[in-house]
Amino acid sequence: MPDSDFHFHRGPAYAAEFLGYDVGELSALPPDCTASFAGVGNPLAIGPSQAGETILDIGCGAGMDLLLAAKRAGPGGHAIGVDMTMS
Repeated sequence: MPDSDFHFHRGPAYAAEFLGYDVGELSALPPDCTASFAGVGNPLAIGPSQAGETILDIGCGAGMDLLLAAKRAGPGGHAIGVDMTMS
């Protein structure tokens, strides 16, 4: 439902312009993955990720950061997402 009317920013343009995500990395993901992004920070900007690393994303939500982390970790690494949603 990314096209619905929400009271908060979302999407790849928001992620790139306000949170500093790399436009090239975002465009490499399927549009369905980036359209619903509604994060408040860019955890991948903390430092470089190397191929072969294990990256843990706590509070991964819909998983955009997790997908970006998996691309950075490469086939020899791991990206693990943990999230809990409560009703």
